[in-house]
Amino acid sequence: MSRADDSLFEFYGVVEVVAGRPIIGEVVGRRGAVIGKAQNEETGAWSYSVSMLESRESWSLRENEIVSTGLHMTRQDFYDGSSVKILSDPETGEGTLADPTE
Repeated sequence: MSRADDSLFEFYGVVEVVAGRPIIGEVVGRRGAVIGKAQNEETGAWSYSVSMLESRESWSLRENEIVSTGLHMTRQDFYDGSSVKILSDPETGEGTLADPTE
């Protein structure tokens, strides 16, 4: 895998879904923002997690299934900065939410 980010799309860039695999048919023509990206180590191909602007559903899309609109959003458009603390049981590996007052 190349260390340089040679992907075509930037984080939070607004893209439009174009024709591709039959499974993405319901989002073709819709717009979303790139909130994640990954490169296949063997082929070098990029895929993107795209949050659809209308529904906020995330779709995993291939590079040839999206085109840039030239618009950009910000991280704050998707994340409000809140977080939760998870406690993990070392014996079972099970997690529970920590009491937010502690």
